[in-house]
Amino acid sequence: MRDSSVRERSSLLLYQLTHDAQSRPQGDDEAVALRLLSHAALNLAWEKGDDALERAVALLPWLGLFRRWTEGELISKELGLALVSSGLVRHLGVAGVVRRLEQVDGQVADSVLSRVPSALGELRDRELETLVKIRRLDERLGALLAREDEDLIEGLFADSALLCAAIELCAQAVPNAGAARLNAHTAIVASAASARAMGTLAEFEDGGFERVPTALLQLSERSRRFELSLACNMHRHELLDVVRAALAFGSVNTEPVAKPVDLRTLAVFRADSALEALAAALIEVRGRCIDHLAGALPLESLTPWVSYLRNGCLELAESRGITLREATSFAHYCLHLVNLCDLGERGVRALNESTRRALMDVEDELKEYALVGQCEGMRDAQVSLERFDRARWMGSGDAAYLADRFARLGGSWRKGTRPGPVGAPARLDEAAIAQCSALVADLFEGRAPAACASLVALVRGCQILGAELLEALEPADALKVLSIGLCAARDLAGVDASRPFWLDLRRMGAWYRDSAGGSLNPRILGRLLARQPLDAIFESLDEPAAQSGLLARLGERGTAVVVEFVADAELEALLMLLSQSTSQSVRLRAMLEARLDELLEPGCAQDEASVTLVVAGDQAAYASAR
Repeated sequence: MRDSSVRERSSLLLYQLTHDAQSRPQGDDEAVALRLLSHAALNLAWEKGDDALERAVALLPWLGLFRRWTEGELISKELGLALVSSGLVRHLGVAGVVRRLEQVDGQVADSVLSRVPSALGELRDRELETLVKIRRLDERLGALLAREDEDLIEGLFADSALLCAAIELCAQAVPNAGAARLNAHTAIVASAASARAMGTLAEFEDGGFERVPTALLQLSERSRRFELSLACNMHRHELLDVVRAALAFGSVNTEPVAKPVDLRTLAVFRADSALEALAAALIEVRGRCIDHLAGALPLESLTPWVSYLRNGCLELAESRGITLREATSFAHYCLHLVNLCDLGERGVRALNESTRRALMDVEDELKEYALVGQCEGMRDAQVSLERFDRARWMGSGDAAYLADRFARLGGSWRKGTRPGPVGAPARLDEAAIAQCSALVADLFEGRAPAACASLVALVRGCQILGAELLEALEPADALKVLSIGLCAARDLAGVDASRPFWLDLRRMGAWYRDSAGGSLNPRILGRLLARQPLDAIFESLDEPAAQSGLLARLGERGTAVVVEFVADAELEALLMLLSQSTSQSVRLRAMLEARLDELLEPGCAQDEASVTLVVAGDQAAYASAR
């Protein structure tokens, strides 16, 4: 029995440390709480020692932040910033902490209660669970970063949750010492998209393949069970390493890298060349199935995967002692798991029952095409997805092909597809197809058959980066933006449009969505496109000489046509003034917007044959606005 006088003196000490040195506890709620706290702390020190007490005291700030978060005083972003800035979380990046906290918000918003019965009949508190997981993950990442270089790499790639945390850390705007070390010793692709996709895989594993990842919550119960079972089977057959490698090393929405990553730095791939080949194939085609479904890539871009199914699966079958068809199925399911994680990171508008089924149809078609080629003894040279795609559209015609691809680029793929006739491609929403068919009919009207065939060939070879911009535009405007890039590929020296080429819209997309520009950037783009007839875009056969406006040029690496918006000096200054104007300066803003309208009038363009802004020499209105 401990001396009760020590308890009383300790409680008095705590009270006076938090109040006036001469004050005495008066029995109010605060005094009672401090008394209980001091007794609990003293008991902990007696039972476990002073070190345990010090560790507990260091963690007490979590309780205050937890209370403020759960009671609505802090939103997830504020809580994440507080945890990192206070040093309670030392190794995880802010973005990673906030993403995990916002997952709880999303679950509650989607009517998935934060407290749901578990298999043991207990109540699971998702908010509490999330904070504990953040704390534990931060500790594990810190312990990993303290290892030697080789142990660091092996430990990182053995755990999807740690790998997700590492990707988030490397992707943050201001990298710290941990991120610098990870970047120096690993080849992971540091992007928010890769982190979110890896997070879905980590949720599969952390939940013991029994809990549905957040990204899959909107799927039907049957689909959830299928995906959980598939992920569990890949784990049981020790194939999750290749999925993890694809999500860590593979890039999405980028041009192919010239030098692939050396997977043999990891022991699991040094010991099994068949796994290494499968991982390399998944890395190469990561994101391409989704981009093909969305119209950004032609079917031909998936040739490397068909080539692997035809050749690489033989080694996988031999190393596992299974049939070739079984090995092909294993590879097929690994591809699906990678695609599912990538589709899930794009949000609820991307991953739903319809898009999941449409994506699986693309995957199934590739698998069956590879198997048929094997059964018929076709040589690699005879297996051409480009010829196969042409044959699929032969019955419908070129106009139907263009309408389908334009509709996909416009976002119709998000509604899913339905099976077409035997031997024909899957069909999209009829209303979207009808609208795009009308645009294609206008495009073909009055053009010679040879000119139409040339246009179709350009579209077939076009591989688009940043295609999500086109979804945000009206179909007619999206067609004009695409046409600017296509004509540049046709006309620019250094671009071989007879072969597949890249069209890069990422810079224009970033400018269009720039929050600093508010609604001005979409307004500018709309006005520029409105004053430019589609025929004028296609009739230009010279390399563009304009220095501002919507410009198409050869990218720095010489492998892509880049379409971007470049403001001239006056417009740039005008936009800066508009961004800095306040709600109080109504008259000034009205003058600035009036001048903007003048600049965007068709009469201000000196050359209507190219999409460009050439500003008139009148500086008076600008000077008065300044």
